Amino acid sequence: MSLPALRTGIPILCPACSTRSLSIVADVAQCECGWRREVRDGLLDLSAELSQNEQTQRETYDQQQLGALQTSDPFRSFVSPAGLRLTRMLRRLHLGEGDCFLEVACAAGPLLDAIASNFGARGLGIDISPASVRQQMLRRGDRAHFDAVVAPADSLPLPDETVNAVTAFDIVEHLEHPERLYMEAARVLKPGGTLLVRCPVTDFGLSLDWWQNLLTPRRWKQRMREAGHFYENFRSKKQHRAMARAAGLRVVYSTGYDVFWDNFIEYMLMPMLAHLRPRQESTGQDGPATSTNGIELRVPNSKMHKGLRAWARIADLCLLPERVLGRLGFGASMWLLAEKPATSADRPRASGP
Repeated sequence: MSLPALRTGIPILCPACSTRSLSIVADVAQCECGWRREVRDGLLDLSAELSQNEQTQRETYDQQQLGALQTSDPFRSFVSPAGLRLTRMLRRLHLGEGDCFLEVACAAGPLLDAIASNFGARGLGIDISPASVRQQMLRRGDRAHFDAVVAPADSLPLPDETVNAVTAFDIVEHLEHPERLYMEAARVLKPGGTLLVRCPVTDFGLSLDWWQNLLTPRRWKQRMREAGHFYENFRSKKQHRAMARAAGLRVVYSTGYDVFWDNFIEYMLMPMLAHLRPRQESTGQDGPATSTNGIELRVPNSKMHKGLRAWARIADLCLLPERVLGRLGFGASMWLLAEKPATSADRPRASGP
């Protein structure tokens, strides 16, 4: 099997010298500097020695990926108010035919697949979990418009100015040094490229998490750790904006979300509805959409799903007051959209929060 990343034409940077792109010879990835690593079953692992936290997270997500190809479709991602917000944010990446993008922490690849399929862009995903990348390869099949490798989030395996967009969903909170991800994203983005971050934050007042932490703090923190979240790695919304600016990016948009009811709907109500998901047997209905109008659902077009989509739109309108609170800085999580200026003279200098 050929190296997945070569199928998309996106070069992979040597993790040793960080100056040359890798080549594949007889299922061995190698660099002119002498670095070599075997490519087993098409899986390239670029991760070096892991910290204890990183090793714990890899083991957690390796276990979670058992059967993930069946359970990680965008059912919850797109058939909910939070999914509608996700769709709106993805459109702001302005990806088009022939563009390249990187998804940090791609898991089993549902969003990597959806972004590439709907916008016609070529995508590369990275994830610290080998099981996640294997599941992504199963999802991809024979298609060549997206791929993934095993690599850490704070040392992106791409040459400078390679991609038009970087997405980092629910990963920054796992990193001991989240500022490194911002620096790396700024490095691999082309001038004018966009970084889209979604993550939980420390200033989470008026949220469901805030109430749970207030009433049962020990249980809340235990649940966070079971999800691979280490609260000591969290940062505030203000700090995330400062890290983006320190990396030379211009913050275009930031807002809080998961205020209360959207948090309740996404993390409590939607999981209860997940058992309603029917098996996806018809490839004609379930294949990725190619509409240029934005991200489409990748679930069966049954009456139940039509009803859920209508419900999601109504619920989204009802949550308008919470979106207003999000713009004022409330919420357990945040969206951050930052752009790499076209010229170095336009790039912001590092400053305080």
